Amino acid sequence: MKKTFVSLLAGASLFGLVGFSTAHAACNYTVEQLENQLPFMMKNPKIYKQQEVTPQVCSIIMQVQTPTGQSQFVPLFTLGDKGIIIGTLFQNKQNVTGTELMAIQQQAAAKNFESVKGELNSVAIATYKPAKANGKILYSFVDPLCPFCHVAEAKLQKLADESHYTVKIIPFIVHGPQASDKIASFICSKLSFADYVKGNFGTAKTCPQATDLLAKAQKIDSTLGLTGTPTFFTSDGKMIVGADESQLKQVLGIK
Repeated sequence: MKKTFVSLLAGASLFGLVGFSTAHAACNYTVEQLENQLPFMMKNPKIYKQQEVTPQVCSIIMQVQTPTGQSQFVPLFTLGDKGIIIGTLFQNKQNVTGTELMAIQQQAAAKNFESVKGELNSVAIATYKPAKANGKILYSFVDPLCPFCHVAEAKLQKLADESHYTVKIIPFIVHGPQASDKIASFICSKLSFADYVKGNFGTAKTCPQATDLLAKAQKIDSTLGLTGTPTFFTSDGKMIVGADESQLKQVLGIK
């Protein structure tokens, strides 16, 4: 027997039940119908996907734009004339919504990656090339104040040596001006990959090179739709989110 449970705890930190005044056929909604019922505004909303879960319940994935210009996917469920739930669907102990969102994000990221792939080397602030480099690259999008990034960075050289991937560090600032200042100092001080991994960002203030690189990196980060650090991309467009060593090893072909 298939068991279905809809959680009111949404991945987008939103939750709620909003009533409709009139009934709608399942999975035949427009953005306007949804916006008329939601108690908040979404920027540039689009219905990315909608499909029937039961005759009374429709699963909808909304694509919206965050205040920083990045693309975000928000799951919601319509309940006919009962209302809207923003949250997560579980079936047989599996997070169905989470799995679907990850697949959608992977598809969108792979498409966006191709559009910026040629620019990535120009915004890399540090590179580690193993002795037996195979020509493939692992791009590491990090923030200098991100604790999970430091966990991953401590293992990057070993992963590179085992996989023969070259590692390039690209800034993705999520912790504000203090993080930007550290990256600017690192760039202007002309420090190395080893320095970055050790947390040595130098003492320089800023320089035109850092200003230009950070501005360009911000545009690339936005195009990719990055939402957190660390995020990794391989040179063939595979995305890994978070400091998950086992997942990194799997993608890099390390047994």
